[in-house]
Amino acid sequence: MKRFSMVLVIILTILLSGCTTNPQQPFTEYLDELMIEVIDEKDIGINLSFVDAQKFGINPDLYELGFNTPKDYQESYELYKDIIKQLKSYKNLSGQEAVDRDVLVSYFESYLDDVKYYDFLEGGNLNYSRSMMTNLPTYLEVYQFRSEADIKAYFHFIETLPTFFQKYLDLELDRQNRGLGYGQEIIDRIVNVLNDTISMSQTDEYFLLNNFDEKLEKLDFEVDKEALSNRHASLLKNEYTEAHVLLSEGLKKIEADFSKGLARYKNGKDFYEHQLKKNTGLDMSVKEIQKMLKQEFQSLVFQIGNYSESDFDLLFEDDFYPDFDSGKQLLEFLSREMQNDFPKISNINYEVKQVDESMSEASSPAYYFTPHLDSGSKEKQYIFINGPHTPQLYSTYAHEGFPGHMYQFNYFLNLKMHPIRNLLTVGANAEGWANYAEMYALKYIVDDSVVELSKINNRLNQIVTSLIDIGIHYEGWLLPDMVDYLIELGFANQTAALEDFEDMYIYMVANPAVYPMYYVSSIKIDHLRDEFEGSDYEFHEAFLNMGSSRFDVIEKYIKK
Repeated sequence: MKRFSMVLVIILTILLSGCTTNPQQPFTEYLDELMIEVIDEKDIGINLSFVDAQKFGINPDLYELGFNTPKDYQESYELYKDIIKQLKSYKNLSGQEAVDRDVLVSYFESYLDDVKYYDFLEGGNLNYSRSMMTNLPTYLEVYQFRSEADIKAYFHFIETLPTFFQKYLDLELDRQNRGLGYGQEIIDRIVNVLNDTISMSQTDEYFLLNNFDEKLEKLDFEVDKEALSNRHASLLKNEYTEAHVLLSEGLKKIEADFSKGLARYKNGKDFYEHQLKKNTGLDMSVKEIQKMLKQEFQSLVFQIGNYSESDFDLLFEDDFYPDFDSGKQLLEFLSREMQNDFPKISNINYEVKQVDESMSEASSPAYYFTPHLDSGSKEKQYIFINGPHTPQLYSTYAHEGFPGHMYQFNYFLNLKMHPIRNLLTVGANAEGWANYAEMYALKYIVDDSVVELSKINNRLNQIVTSLIDIGIHYEGWLLPDMVDYLIELGFANQTAALEDFEDMYIYMVANPAVYPMYYVSSIKIDHLRDEFEGSDYEFHEAFLNMGSSRFDVIEKYIKK
């Protein structure tokens, strides 16, 4: 959910009321105004999303982490309704404007029910992975200093962290009292992540210290670099650390129940259904998605019967993936090989970076940090890898780089659509595409028959994982239920020990509907490809030309 300040909510309500009485306002002008209003001027995302936000009419304030109240959620709900009404009032649009309208309507409609699930959504910011808290160091790492105002806003963000961490701690304590908080295993993992940060941030080798000083040396405006460096070091060792200590000590006092899926919480099943629709970009119920997955599973099991055991052995050969000297060399290979299958884009200035040790436990295996909306060819982009380079990272690089995230987002930047479309993105589209792309990229290293077998094998595993997600969060499975299901399908041995699957179970409990965001979404892309009349290149171009969109809108347009 986007954060809205109280003042902005009032301004936007007035602005939209005016627009309603003036239907002749050009659609592009309306989107220009909407883009300004959906951004909280204190959101650090402004620095991460724009090179020059003021060119878009956005005037950043001192950045803060922020915290939403139930009242904020209610006001956002009213705001979304007004936006949807206004967008739908533009009935005679055509071409790109019609696409932009329909995509934005679908986007805001998918967030309307957030107002019902404040505790789950706002409380989820303290997760031990994929959360506001674990992303903080990366936000600070990639933050750019283009003016003294940027430095001041950055310092203010760190200075105020204790205030906002306290708010999130208070919310978690309140959730615990009402039986809606995290389970003990998740609390313990959050504390471990916090303690890792605390330990590293007190050393002179903490990566954010060096990162800040390196940026100071590259500034093209005059500042007292020594004073700023000392101030930054003080902030990290005091306020930054204080915020993490405050949260860690507060969470340690909690004695929670075992970690369990959403189905075992009040309104949890309803929230899961909402989150599943939002995360998969599909307007389908849990039961409908479950049925689709089971049908897909049976079809793949039938297909896999055409392969022998020796065929399967090929998937696990030591040399299945080619050995590249570096991730950059691998990405250059993929960029060349994909030329006949995907529309061309301009060269990208990017760097492959290692996830710092202090973040490695909580970090994903890899992630791509999306570019600024107004970035030029000189703006550097980053792919972060958690751990050393190995041949087995081939699919990871295809997912994060070419033809996955980095390729897709840069393709979007060159489309003739309104910039707000690159601001309000759909996770299902991004992760579904990247998962589809990593499997597609296997064709560049192995024969077609092996590609098909690998795809079937991967898809079976992904479907089972998604069905487990549904089992945990909609049907109330506990760890033994999950392991029994894996044994029943032959995905685990009859003698499997529960503790061997505990980490997987806890991660899925902590991250409802995350795996389906990747896997169900990519299955939908496969289905769209099967229904599309044309070559792979033509399908990829048609799909990408829709920009970041939910699948209901994509299906409507590319089937025309």
